[in-house]
Formats: sequence, C-alpha cells, structure tokens
Amino acid sequence: MWPSATDPAMQNLPNLLFFAGGIVLLVVIAFFSTAQSDGAGFVELPTVAPTPAVSIPQNCPLTPAGSRGGYRSGAPQTTRPQSPPDFEALGQRLIIFGRVFASDCRTPLPDTLIEVWQTSPEGSYDTSANFYLRGQFRTDTGGRYKFATIAPGRYLRNGKLQPAHIHFRISRAGQAPFFTQLYFSDDPYLSNLPAAPPPPVAKLVEKSGPNGITWHAQFDLVLPLPPP
Repeated sequence: MWPSATDPAMQNLPNLLFFAGGIVLLVVIAFFSTAQSDGAGFVELPTVAPTPAVSIPQNCPLTPAGSRGGYRSGAPQTTRPQSPPDFEALGQRLIIFGRVFASDCRTPLPDTLIEVWQTSPEGSYDTSANFYLRGQFRTDTGGRYKFATIAPGRYLRNGKLQPAHIHFRISRAGQAPFFTQLYFSDDPYLSNLPAAPPPPVAKLVEKSGPNGITWHAQFDLVLPLPPP
C-alpha cells in the first residue's frame, strides 16, 4: 500500500531522496578518482636509475708478438740486468715499468714471469756466462713490474740499421710463452721496421734525480690470454 501525501514519511521523502542521491554521487566520484589514481600510478612511482653496465673496452689491441732473437734461458733473477762498468759509462740509463693484463685489458696478471734482454751500446747480444743485460723477475699482486737498464744499441739487418729495442718473454704456468719487443718513439730508425704489424712503441720521459738523469718509459702488455 502506497503511503498518502499526508503521511509524515511522505513529507520527509524529498529530504531522503536528496540525501541518498548525495551518497550515490560521492560513491561515483570516489570510484572514478581511484581509477584515475591507479592508471596514473605507473607515472607517479619514483623512478629507479638503471644499473650502469660494466665498462668493457671497445678497442683493446693485444700487444703484438715479436722476435725471440738473442734469447737465452737461465738469466739471473734481478730487476737490474747486469752490465760492465764501461756500459754504465756509455749507456743512457732507463727505467721501464708497466703492468701485464689479460686480453680484456683490465684484469692484471700477478706472479707473471718476465724475462728481458737487449744489446750492448755497440749493438751486440752477450753470450757469455755473465748474462750481461739479461734478467728475469715477476709481476706483483697488481700485475706491475719495473726494471732498470741502459739504452740498447742498434745493429744492421738486411743492410738497414734496426731501431733500439728491448726483448720481452712473458710466461705463466700452463701457458705458452709470449715474445715481444719494445721500441722507443724518438728513435729515427723506426721507419726501417716492417709496416705491419705496428710494433709496441713507448715514449721516453726525462727525469732528474739524486743520481742524475734517467729516462722513464711505460710499457703495458696485453696478452692473448683470458682472465684467470
């Protein structure tokens, strides 16, 4: 039975309808507001910076292999290859230093055996039991090495004077030894070398010390070996 117009409930009906409509409107507004918030949440979330990629050299040339000419095993363990007093008087004093890396150019190779040998100022290799201008030593925990010597002399090959150089033999347990040669950028006879592959060349830097002038050159070696 429908209520009459004089019924108190009927008299309050407009107020009830207005109140109910307001509730419905609030529910609708809240629904759409939540939906928009959820949709925009992907934008409003704090952004996280991507983890930077490990930097790997794009151009990492291996140290070119060189000749084993003049090599003799059994050189003394020293970072100062022995030379006679007259060699010391004639020779320009050199300090050669650097690091030995695996083929990725960033992994140092500790405890690597390095053997060095060179000619006398007159351009000849010593073959006596004295092992003049020959020595061997190992890299430290960071793959570093350093030795002192004198400037090597030049010699003729195929009618051309060869630029001064120092031989290196680098070996590690379980790996075949690697031979290479170090030349110097100010040598006027570099053009007498074959055009390819280009040899390792280091710049000599003059330094004064308490014992006089020495020339320093950095020679880093990158071996054709994977990181251990």
